[in-house]
Amino acid sequence: MSQRPRSLRYEYELFVEREIENYKESIPRSAILKIGDDAVAVLQSQPQLALTEILLCAEVDRIIQGRLRLPSFATWRKRRLKALKEFSRPERWGFRADSALARAALSVAEGHVLVAGVSAEGPAIYLAANGCAVTAVDTTEDVLERVLNAAAEVGLTSRVRCVGEALANWSPDRPLNAVVVAAAALSGLSTVERARAIELLNHRLADCIDLQSQTKQAHWNVKGPHFIGLHELFDQIYEATEEYVDLIAERVVQLGGIAEGTVRVCAERSTLTEYPLVLSSGEEHVAALSDVLAQFSGKAREAIEELDDIGDPDSMDILTEVSRGVDKWLWFVEAHEQTRPASTGSARSQR
Repeated sequence: MSQRPRSLRYEYELFVEREIENYKESIPRSAILKIGDDAVAVLQSQPQLALTEILLCAEVDRIIQGRLRLPSFATWRKRRLKALKEFSRPERWGFRADSALARAALSVAEGHVLVAGVSAEGPAIYLAANGCAVTAVDTTEDVLERVLNAAAEVGLTSRVRCVGEALANWSPDRPLNAVVVAAAALSGLSTVERARAIELLNHRLADCIDLQSQTKQAHWNVKGPHFIGLHELFDQIYEATEEYVDLIAERVVQLGGIAEGTVRVCAERSTLTEYPLVLSSGEEHVAALSDVLAQFSGKAREAIEELDDIGDPDSMDILTEVSRGVDKWLWFVEAHEQTRPASTGSARSQR
């Protein structure tokens, strides 16, 4: 059950206390003792009944608060309300104002919402900032930690509860008004299995992005008597590969991961042979592109076998769809190939 919202004054006092304790933990014991001596000197200079431990601790905290130059309650309150308003905007978390999540926040304001299998803190914090009581269920500790940290940043801890277990093992203790569940929560994979599937897919994503760029390289530079046919074919492969990239990347995100597709990451991870920059003739580009298409298809099949061992049929289906498409384009490219040594063609067909 959610707790009653705490007052901003109380939240401010917690903020000050937390900052003071963090400061104490960051300095050596000798510095703490020096502050204690300063506190004793201040208290002894003032008329009072007795120098008690409570008075001494309070004076130490007052001295530290002054050194930290913490904001006044009025300043802190203004910043907190501004941050809370920002957190309640769907655009802050990458959602459209007309998205299903934004509409749900409006329809179930002050209701109880389950958020499960979501890799980022956005959905949970957005709903809480709009008045919902949120239960976040996930087996990944760092996801729950990000949710709690973001909630604490704007005083939403009373509206957010985190549960570290699989969705299949959790049952609500009060009625739910809405459910936000990512595909990862329904995949049936353990945290370790999901992480391995994400790793496999991200490596194939790097290969696929590399394949896409190599195809465009061939499209730009092909010359010769079959220029028009090859120029158009390479462009068609480029467009198809762009769809394969999206399929793989979206599956990574569905599993709760981050699709890692920057140029630098792909250059480091790709297993494909580097495309020669000196090629010109159609025959040369056909041979080079045939090789990398075959290499990609072989690596995709290896990943499919490992995903089968993990028990992730949905990711297997995606890579199967991609590899079938790549095999089709390999067939189209090789149909343009002039006579090559039999051993070369045989080696490629076995990959």
